[in-house]
Amino acid sequence: MGMVKKILIFLGVIIILGAVVIGYNIYRGQGKIVSYLNKRPGKNFVEPTPSPSQEVSSNIALLEENYERAILELKKTHLKKDSLTDFVDKILCIQLEKKDKGYYYPAREEEVKENLEAAQNFKNAILKLKVPPKYKDLQLGLVIGFSHLEAELLNPKKMTSLQEQRENITKAMEKFKQLEKEYPWLVNR
Repeated sequence: MGMVKKILIFLGVIIILGAVVIGYNIYRGQGKIVSYLNKRPGKNFVEPTPSPSQEVSSNIALLEENYERAILELKKTHLKKDSLTDFVDKILCIQLEKKDKGYYYPAREEEVKENLEAAQNFKNAILKLKVPPKYKDLQLGLVIGFSHLEAELLNPKKMTSLQEQRENITKAMEKFKQLEKEYPWLVNR
């Protein structure tokens, strides 16, 4: 009985291995079968299975297109301006007024709050996007730029003169100018 059991197990293993080999050969031979069918006149055309590299490149292209579309839609929704630099200009144009002890502060706090909310909403929305490899630098640049704006708007610095530059806003403006130069579709659409 012990010998019969060993033989049955051995045959089972051989059958399983045979099925795996046959399945692998069928999988590898699909392209050959399709090309053979295409050469025979009068037979229906069978679409070849796309190679994994074709599928990956088309998926990446679709991801890139969707990412661009999402960024433009978020920009239109949250920033309501034509460009990132226009949004920063709007923040720089917040009128400052002189208050106690000779320092200047934003004249309209509600304007600062509106811009802060827009910057935070935009940054949070882009952080939720799936980023294609081509746009990793853009994503990082947008997050850094909006983080600079957020830092300035959360805690406006006291300034001793109207000419004094606000460091975080200047950093954001430089970052956004660089991004708009590298990715012209941010401005032109």
